[in-house]
Amino acid sequence: MGSSRQSLVKPIAKASSVPAVSARSQSIQTRPFALPHDDEYSSESHVGQASQTIKSQLMTMPVHAAETQTGPQSSSHLHQEEEKSGNNTRSLLGTDMFTVEDGHPNLSGNVNGYPIDSEQIIITAPHVLTNANVELKPNIILGSNESIQLGPVQTLLSSERVGVYRQGGKPDGKIVSEHHCSVGTIRDAMWKDGESDPEPIVEDPWYSQFSEISNTVRKASVNLNDRPSFTIPRSLSNGILTETYGQDRFITSITAQQENQLVPLVSTHWEIPWAMAINEQSSDLGSEIIAKSTSEDPSTTTPSTANGKIAVAAAKEWITFPTLESAMKGDINVLMQNLATLKSEDSDSWLNCVEALRQRNPKFNIVLVVKETSGWFGKDEIEFSAAGDSRRQLEKITLSQGESKRMSFSLSSLFDPINLDASTELVFNAKHVGWLSDNTARAEWPYPFTSQKDPVKMKDGDGDYYISGRLT
Repeated sequence: MGSSRQSLVKPIAKASSVPAVSARSQSIQTRPFALPHDDEYSSESHVGQASQTIKSQLMTMPVHAAETQTGPQSSSHLHQEEEKSGNNTRSLLGTDMFTVEDGHPNLSGNVNGYPIDSEQIIITAPHVLTNANVELKPNIILGSNESIQLGPVQTLLSSERVGVYRQGGKPDGKIVSEHHCSVGTIRDAMWKDGESDPEPIVEDPWYSQFSEISNTVRKASVNLNDRPSFTIPRSLSNGILTETYGQDRFITSITAQQENQLVPLVSTHWEIPWAMAINEQSSDLGSEIIAKSTSEDPSTTTPSTANGKIAVAAAKEWITFPTLESAMKGDINVLMQNLATLKSEDSDSWLNCVEALRQRNPKFNIVLVVKETSGWFGKDEIEFSAAGDSRRQLEKITLSQGESKRMSFSLSSLFDPINLDASTELVFNAKHVGWLSDNTARAEWPYPFTSQKDPVKMKDGDGDYYISGRLT
């Protein structure tokens, strides 16, 4: 975006509106990575009022976990080797340099679901605890200034979390919408809130704090405590949450690192299933934990995503509408916010949303405020335009300092919903035609046209013009 242009409303945050892929256990802080969180997921634009209240009894389901474990075994191509250059000695890392006690996640307990307020339910896994004691073998001597970092590395292989909303909240009721959130293979880490997205609290590649060993400190403890969870609305698009499904898949490794060498010593593959009924009766659902273990070369579990963006900041979300009828009853802003993603994720739901927006034809409600006129005296004769895909609406307005003008433009007068995507902008121009200058004030309102209550100053005009907007 050029310096001469200013966005009226910032684009919706990626994967906004949902807490983390993994909620960290520091304070059971949850950030559902796919659902808007707290004020991000307002009842006005996202969550319809539930026609039925789900009781507060605890709902549980045992975790199903599959483990793939590798131990601190010797590997023919991972071994200690000294390379001498002058007075410098460097060691190539190998699993045969260390003795490791334990290091596999302790997987036990049930997935639980329970209301946290009148509008949201939290779905949470049990704590996943990993503890290991790592020691250099007696015959391993490092260089005098050498040290090795030891810590937990966790890779999210995939995550899919889906909430199903049915008419009347009945288990056999008609499905009116589904809330999907997913993310592919990516680094996982404990996090904190950043300026725009969650940020890891530790440097890559670590999940949590690492330790160091050397010739003088030859033993270290490595610990990891994870508790995946997410929050989800109790009602959505005239439906009530009746069940969830999907799963998270992880690889957790006790890992050694020295400079650019990264060697997993013990690795475990584990899974959290999210298949669970949400109803008025407290019940235990699901099967007992099943653990499976196989041996494999530790080098095959070296994470390919040990750096970069973390899982909680990369999730993608969308809401589906299986029928035109359900889309016609959905919130206008929910339809608009999901339209671009549905085009690639669910073509049938996308077409339902396109047709619903065409038939319902919502309005862009605009307020133009003149805080300071372009001319030295009198009123500004303003030519105001709103430009969409290939369509344009024009208004001629006369305003004095401190005056404002309300305008409404229908969606169909500016866009065909089938053409809307993440790059779409609604562009506003305002010019005082009775002034010698050709300067035109300008502002953009990017898709998905999130409501802008506080007026934003238009750029480049001779007067001080402010604009705000809302889609209804």
